[in-house]
Formats: sequence, structure tokens, C-alpha cells
Amino acid sequence: MAIYTLTEVADIAGMPRSLLKNWTIGRTSLRIVASERRTTGKGSPNLYSLKDIYIVGLAFSLSKVGLALEHVQKVIQHVHAKLPKKSGSVDLRELAWLVIELNSKDGSDIEFNIEMFEIGREVQRTLLDPRDFQGKGHVLVKYLVNVMSLTDEIRCKAAAFYRAKYPDEDEEVEDD
Repeated sequence: MAIYTLTEVADIAGMPRSLLKNWTIGRTSLRIVASERRTTGKGSPNLYSLKDIYIVGLAFSLSKVGLALEHVQKVIQHVHAKLPKKSGSVDLRELAWLVIELNSKDGSDIEFNIEMFEIGREVQRTLLDPRDFQGKGHVLVKYLVNVMSLTDEIRCKAAAFYRAKYPDEDEEVEDD
């Protein structure tokens, strides 16, 4: 199994290293935790798995489209709570779509809803069904995340990174 440093994770996820560092050390309301090894002091870097990079990629994608970091944190917590853990971390490849909705019944109090659609479940009708909006008041914003596409893209980038770093090895990048 390939293991990645913070710099490598940032490169694969296509994000600034400094932003990821802020997320890992808790300088923001979003906290990303390394599953392979957590820092225990100076000179001891966090080490990440490919599954961690999927979570980082999801968080970065959501923050890029304007979802507040405290809501990104709620999405990550929700995913961690709902998906089964394999080898100590959740596997986003179990999902096809995430639907994140912010709405308000009276225009002031914001409610936060998350739906997860597993691979193989009918998604198109569910996402476009007008009954989704009945009784929910004013939908402020709805985010649709194609998780399958996101994880495939990250997996391809990680494989290319691994081949460049270890050109003489025949191993492929593995998730577990």
C-alpha cells in the first residue's frame, strides 16, 4: 500500500500545500486527520493513505465551490459516520453521489442536509424529483458531488505520481 506525505497529498489533490497544512493542524474549522500516522512532534510527518486523499479531494472540491468550511467538516463527519471503515478509514469509492442541501423554512435558520447515494442506486430520478423540495421551505443552495468521478480522478493522479516516484517498481497503487 502506498503512503503519502502532506506535500504529495496536496499535489495529487491539486491544492496548495499551505491550505492542507492548515486543515491538518486545526487552524480552521475544518480538520483533516491522517490515517496512517499522525504527527507526534517536530520531524515526525503525517502520513496519508489513498483513502485520505479521497477525503482531502472531496473537502477541497466543496471548499472551491463555496461551501463554508464548517459545513465541509459536517460533510466529512457525516461520511465517516455513515460509511463502513476498511483498514481504519472510510472508502469514498462506495459512493456514487453526495447531495448537500442548505435550506431555510423561514429564511433565517439554516438547515443542513446530506444524502449519500451508493453505487448501483438509481440517482437521476431522485436528484431531479420535485417532491424533494416539498415541506422544506426555501432551498438556499444544493450541491451535487459526483464522488465516483472525483475518486477515479484522484486514483489516476496517485497512480501517475507513484509511477514517477518509483519507476522501477511493477506494483500498482492499491486502496487497501
